[in-house]
Amino acid sequence: MRCPLFVFGFPRSGTTLLRSMLNAHPQICLANEADLIPNLLGAGFKAADQLGLRDRIRFLSRYKRTVFGRRHLAALPPEAVRDFECRPGQFTFCETFESLLPTPGGVRIWGEKTLPLALYLPEVRVAYPNALCISLFRDPRAALLSLYRKRYHHGVSGPVKLTKKAVSFFACQSMIWSEWARRARDARSEFGPDFVHELRFEDFVTGPEPALQQICLALGIGYDSSMLDKSRRQSDVMARPEFRFAHARITQEVDPSRARTSKELPAWATYVVERFAKPTMQEIGYQTSERRPAPLMKLAVSAWLCLLKRTICRDFLRARQRRFAGESASRLEEPAA
Repeated sequence: MRCPLFVFGFPRSGTTLLRSMLNAHPQICLANEADLIPNLLGAGFKAADQLGLRDRIRFLSRYKRTVFGRRHLAALPPEAVRDFECRPGQFTFCETFESLLPTPGGVRIWGEKTLPLALYLPEVRVAYPNALCISLFRDPRAALLSLYRKRYHHGVSGPVKLTKKAVSFFACQSMIWSEWARRARDARSEFGPDFVHELRFEDFVTGPEPALQQICLALGIGYDSSMLDKSRRQSDVMARPEFRFAHARITQEVDPSRARTSKELPAWATYVVERFAKPTMQEIGYQTSERRPAPLMKLAVSAWLCLLKRTICRDFLRARQRRFAGESASRLEEPAA
C-alpha cells in the first residue's frame, strides 16, 4: 500500500475531477488544495526539519493569511487546530503536515490535491519516499483556453478575441506551462514512474476506468467501481454553488469530448501557444496543430509578440517568482494574470 497520495497538475487540467473520483473510493481521502507542503516549504522549512511550538505558531500565522489556508483550516475540527498550536514539543515535518490533514477513520490512503507540487517533488521524496504522486497533464491549448475563460469570462464558453491582453496571456501562460511540465517530467526521470505516475487528461476522460484501475494497482488497493458513479461527487466541496462556475461538470458523467476542446482555441492563439510550448508538448505526446492563422493575422500576432516581449517576459518572471519561490504556493493573494 502506498501513502500518502498526491494529485497535481497545471490549473484547469482535470485535477479536481480526478481527486473527486478517487475520493469516491471507500479507502481514499484526499483534501482539496490545502497546499500544506508548498506552504511549509515556502515558509523555509525542509523535510528534515523539526518544528517547535514557536515554529508551528509562526507557520500557522502565515498559513491563515492564505486563501486556501483559511478555507482548509475552517473545514478542520477546531480541536485539531488547537492541538497543533498548543501542544509542546517538536514536530517532524511529516507530523506537522499530517496534524493539519486529519482523515476519517478506516481510510487507508490519504493525501491531497495540490497544484504546485510539481515544483517541490525532491523534498516530497525526502519526506515521503513511499508516496505516490499523480502528475496530470492536459494539452496546453485546452488548459489555457479553460483558464482564460475562467479568469476573464467567469467560466462561460465564448469566443477569445484577438487583443494585446489575450496575446500576452497565452504567451506568458504557455511559458509557465512548459516549465511546470518540465519540472514534473524531470522528477519522474529522476525518481522513476513508481513515485511519479503520469496521466494525460485526454486518456483519462476517454477511458476513466482503465486509468483509475492503474492508479489503484499502483496504490496497492482494489479497484472500486463506485469511483465512476457521478452521484458520489454531489457532496464534493467543489460542487458547492460558490464553486460551480469553475467546476460545473464535476457532478456530470465524464465527457470524452473534452479530450478535443483544444480545437476550440482560435488559430491565432494556437499559433502563440505552440510557438512557446511546442518542444514540451511533443515530449508529452501532443501533436502540433495544422491550423494556422491567416497570413495577415499571423503577421499582426507576430508584431504584437515583438512589441509585448518586455511585458510577456516581465509577467512570466513575476509568475515564476511567485510560483517557483513559494510565494504563489502560499496564495497570499489570488494570482493575477
